[in-house]
Amino acid sequence: MTAFTIHDLGRLLQAAAGEPEPRDLGGAVLDTPFADLGYDSLAMLETTSRVEREFDVRIPDDTVAELATPRQFVDHVTARLGGATFRVVLRMDIRPGAEADFEEAWRKVGDAVTGNPGNLAQWLLRSTTEPGVYFVMSDWVDEARFREFERSEAHVAHRESLHPYRSRGSMDTMRAVHHMPGAAGAQR
Repeated sequence: MTAFTIHDLGRLLQAAAGEPEPRDLGGAVLDTPFADLGYDSLAMLETTSRVEREFDVRIPDDTVAELATPRQFVDHVTARLGGATFRVVLRMDIRPGAEADFEEAWRKVGDAVTGNPGNLAQWLLRSTTEPGVYFVMSDWVDEARFREFERSEAHVAHRESLHPYRSRGSMDTMRAVHHMPGAAGAQR
């Protein structure tokens, strides 16, 4: 996931407004209205256009007017980048001795999920602290696309093929609220 920071906003505001250097938007300035910082609606629309191109995120014109401060702008773009993704995490407790067969079955039926146009990615994770516990994490374009898949025949067949290996399971759904890349991730 690409991060959008206050530094990105300052850099793009500088380019849009033709300023010689990026403005520091941190600290108390985070909650200062753009108008008080000297940015008019035209500068904000140009900045938004640059954000959309560079970060491949869409911000409707009427929303731009509502994003009055640097903090609101960064939070909105961050939510659009990470928050638009709908994540599903399944916990599956696998019957003892069936772990290898479960993993093989999961790989065989994985296309039912990843082949869906609403699916962004899927992972199978094995717990390092609880024997026989697996997590299936999948990211979706949005909740509606996941729910559509959840009601499909492809999902029913997928679920039925994995069910014999489970002793129990649960599902949680979530959206990213904030994203903070670590130092190692930034160097990749």
